[in-house]
Amino acid sequence: MLSLIISICCTVLLGFGFKEFQKRNYSIFSIILLNYFFCSIIGFILIAFSEQLQFHLDELLISILLGAFFILGFNWYAQSIKSNGLAMTTVIQKMSVVVTVIVALIMGDSLNLYQKIAVLLAIIAIYFLTSGDTKVGKMGNVIFLAAGASSCIEILFIYKNKYAENLNSSGMQFTSSIFFIAFLFGLIFMLTKKETVLLKKEIIISGLALAIPNFASIYFLNHALRQQIPGSIAFPILNCSVILISVLVSILFYSEKFTTKKFAGLLLALLAVFIISKYL
Repeated sequence: MLSLIISICCTVLLGFGFKEFQKRNYSIFSIILLNYFFCSIIGFILIAFSEQLQFHLDELLISILLGAFFILGFNWYAQSIKSNGLAMTTVIQKMSVVVTVIVALIMGDSLNLYQKIAVLLAIIAIYFLTSGDTKVGKMGNVIFLAAGASSCIEILFIYKNKYAENLNSSGMQFTSSIFFIAFLFGLIFMLTKKETVLLKKEIIISGLALAIPNFASIYFLNHALRQQIPGSIAFPILNCSVILISVLVSILFYSEKFTTKKFAGLLLALLAVFIISKYL
């Protein structure tokens, strides 16, 4: 459970990092690409001091898919925000965890009654915490591509830890490979779309600052799944807890409006996390 808590905290830091970058009008694509580069460097340095580099075809193939979805998901998410707005994009993307839960159960996750209730509460809480008072209008296809990428990433992590797990691996090499491949795909995307990476001092520092919690969030998420925490529990609680903490911080420090839906979502999220921690 500690690994999942660390992943949650690091993911929250990522969210507020992006919020600060947007306030300063930094190039988000440049920061993302540099972040992937620094993540892979951090990982390979840690591997050099902790374990031998080993080649596993199954992990490499999953890393390639994850790296591709990291870049595609980011691109679709950015496009969806432009066409559908941040609020609606967040709702649809976060609610895609329903697909993850269904697939995880099909893959063999077994939950007791209390865990099933907690997962259901977490999903409802995610909806309340992200939807606010947004009215559903006509949505472009890209919003569902962004949500699909999010689900694919979660499902690949579950698949890897169920069927392609190397018991001698700490997960460091797998995590590092994901970010390095995401960086390579990012370079290809940059060349094909004629994007420009800004190598200004503040952009480089921002990319490095983002890389530390980003690497930790993925490494400890993978570690939590390796500790046999079912993916059908891990991802709803991860998303629910990240949104819960983010909303609380936004209300306290960013003067975000506290609506009835968010209050209900906070109560449901707290109850879901309590049940999971008690019956895990």
